Amino acid sequence: MRLVGELDLSTVEALRAVLDTLPADANVLDLAELSFMDASGLHALEQYASSLNGAGPLVLEHVPAQVRRLFQITGAELDPDIELHSGAASG
Repeated sequence: MRLVGELDLSTVEALRAVLDTLPADANVLDLAELSFMDASGLHALEQYASSLNGAGPLVLEHVPAQVRRLFQITGAELDPDIELHSGAASG
């Protein structure tokens, strides 16, 4: 699944609703087109990652620098349920 635009307090409930419909083994999200994420988005991703109950970790592909920075300053990059992957998105 690809996240596009901004993930913040005004959009996080829509993300949670979509995540609730994914199959149990859906553990890869593409963030290449995510332009902004605040702490509410981070918290939603952490909750989803922990809900995978062994089917994880949640793999976040093409993590933009500003989103990676949020993970770093909050310490969330150390969460064993989440893997951050950088790199350019392919077409």
